[in-house]
Amino acid sequence: MKLTRISVLMASLALAPAALAQQLLGVGNFGNAFQTQSLYSIDTTTGAATVIGSTGLAQISGIAYDGSTLYAYTVAADLYTINITTGASTLVAAQANTVPEGDLSFANGSLMLLSGSGVLSRVNSTTAALTTVANIGTTGQDFSGLAALGGNNYAALALNNTAADTLVAFDSASGLSASQPVISQGSSIAGMVYTGSTLYATNGSQLFTFTPGSGGTLIGAHGVSGFSGIAFIPSPSAAAILALAGLSAARRRR
Repeated sequence: MKLTRISVLMASLALAPAALAQQLLGVGNFGNAFQTQSLYSIDTTTGAATVIGSTGLAQISGIAYDGSTLYAYTVAADLYTINITTGASTLVAAQANTVPEGDLSFANGSLMLLSGSGVLSRVNSTTAALTTVANIGTTGQDFSGLAALGGNNYAALALNNTAADTLVAFDSASGLSASQPVISQGSSIAGMVYTGSTLYATNGSQLFTFTPGSGGTLIGAHGVSGFSGIAFIPSPSAAAILALAGLSAARRRR
C-alpha cells in the first residue's frame, strides 16, 4: 500500500523529533583545563538545563549554530563540531596558540569570534584559522558574549567591565561601534545568542533575556554552573519539512 504525502510527512516527523524541534543549547561546567564540559538543553521559560551528553572538551569559549552544524571554539584555539543529540565532539582543526575567553557567533555566512580582549575575527570553518576583522576593545573591558542580530550586519555585544556588564551594538563587518552601551546588567555574561526575536544570555548559572534600551530580565537558574556559551537551533522551515518527507517517500519508492 502506498503511503500518502501526509502519512510520509507524519512518519518523518516521528522519526526525527529532536532534529525538528527548536532548542536553546548551552555548554556547562567551564573550569580548568582538565574539566570536561557537557552539552545541555535549556528551557527558555524557566532557565533550567537538562544534560544531553559530554562533549569531552574543556574550556569552550563559545558555541554557534550555522544552520546545519553546531560549532565549538576552545580557549586552546581548536575548532570542533558538536552532535546536538549526543553532545559528542569532533575535531575540525587545531591551532598552536591560545585565544582569551570570549564568544562565538554565526553571521553573514561566517563564524565570528570575539576574544576577551575585544578582537573580532572571522573563523575559517575548515582550518580554524582566525582572520582579524577589527579590535573594538579598550582598556578595562573584558568581552564575554557575542550574538548576531542580522540585518545591516549588526551584532550584540556583552562586555564585562569593572562596573557592570553592558550591551552595545556594532557592525560585525567592520567592528566599528554603532552606539553607546544601552543595557547595564550586574552579572558577568558568559554567552549570548539571538533567536530572531529574543536575545538570550547566560551569566554562567542563570538565563536572561535582554531588551535593548530597557535592560535585562532574569528567567531563572540553570541548576548547573559554569555555562560558557549558548546557541539556538531553530525549527526547520515548512519547505525543509516537506523536503524531508519527499526524501522519505523517494526512499520508499526504491
